[in-house]
Amino acid sequence: RRGLGSVPVFGLGAFVGQASTGGALTVGYGLGEWAGGFRHGMHASATYERLDPDFGPGSGGVRDVVTLNLGYGADNRQDGRNPLTGGTGGVGLTWSDRAFGSDADYVIARGRTTRYIRVGPGQALALRAELGETLDGDPPFGKGLLLGGVEGLRAYPEDAFSGKSLSLGSIEYRFPLVHDLDGWVAGLVGVGRLSAVVGLEAGQASPGHDPFRWGEYRAGVNVGLRLMVRMFGVSPVLWSFDAAMPLDHGPQPDDTQLYLSASQNF
Repeated sequence: RRGLGSVPVFGLGAFVGQASTGGALTVGYGLGEWAGGFRHGMHASATYERLDPDFGPGSGGVRDVVTLNLGYGADNRQDGRNPLTGGTGGVGLTWSDRAFGSDADYVIARGRTTRYIRVGPGQALALRAELGETLDGDPPFGKGLLLGGVEGLRAYPEDAFSGKSLSLGSIEYRFPLVHDLDGWVAGLVGVGRLSAVVGLEAGQASPGHDPFRWGEYRAGVNVGLRLMVRMFGVSPVLWSFDAAMPLDHGPQPDDTQLYLSASQNF
């Protein structure tokens, strides 16, 4: 029941990534439901990160980044873990400023939409489009608009491309292999549905303010498995394993990129 009711939801988290390590305080507020089943809401967060100086070409001397983030989103999927119909849409703004302790000054805007189309029993086409633009300042490499990685163009590593503007599109065909494995490991871990995906992605990150430089697009294909797992009797988690390969010769070696994550990529 995401977004239903006008009750704020608070979150406190920590993270460790390739580009940085840090924590975030988040508050979300549901704005109710539109016609057509769209639940919508807003969220705000404050994030502190310490950048890894060895990530990509380096952070240019920037060490600590503090950001304030504001976002709005809408969602009419019936199943957020494995959607077959519906879609999502959202926009967000990220602001970093030395006035509140950051080592960098910049403002970045992002927009993203997804759509899911049922094409058969348990089968769907999943589509994603994303745009990003640096409105002001010059973010360090690890906090700019990164194109690669598990949440981007998966055929390339996370530090392959960075720019002041970004565009990305993806399409996946998702289909079941086994509807329910119905197995338990040591009585604690339950294994459910096993499915597969085949997809195509393309995108580019521009050093200037041009998110549609057609001659600079990179493309890749990906295949993957999705396994629904219930651990210790809590809500099921969808584990994703993906292998992605580039369709062109970019600045990185043309190796297959492998990913393991606890969610769908989009």
